Amino acid sequence: MSHEDPNGFGWADLRRADGDPRPPGPLVVILAFVVLLGWLGLGSLFGVRQSVLIVGVLVVATVSSWWLTVPASLGLGAIAFLMINGFVQNSRGELSWNGGPDLLLLLACMFLPALSAELGFEVIRERKLRREKVAASRGTGMDG
Repeated sequence: MSHEDPNGFGWADLRRADGDPRPPGPLVVILAFVVLLGWLGLGSLFGVRQSVLIVGVLVVATVSSWWLTVPASLGLGAIAFLMINGFVQNSRGELSWNGGPDLLLLLACMFLPALSAELGFEVIRERKLRREKVAASRGTGMDG
């Protein structure tokens, strides 16, 4: 599951390959950040339960990571963890470490977006290969 990288940096490179159809990573991260702030603000305004807020933050980070590289998704996961810890579990951005529950939350905030980013990359790659295969078969006059 390694990404193709002409510069030799391996799958962890922040840059994308030429022709990558995904939107720019910084744009996705900024939009996700704004959505996270809005979700937490509305949640606190309407008194939404803590567990619902946490799941919402995880969903936003995971869905947004579909269009990111793995390292960028890990950064977004870290942002999500800090927002949960600072604004959902605590108040006014105060960070604290609560042991096991925070460790599980940190793992979820890192694993789910990274998995989403990798799956997004694989789906895009498979679609591209399928299109190339169809184009090649049409070019040679073969069906299928």
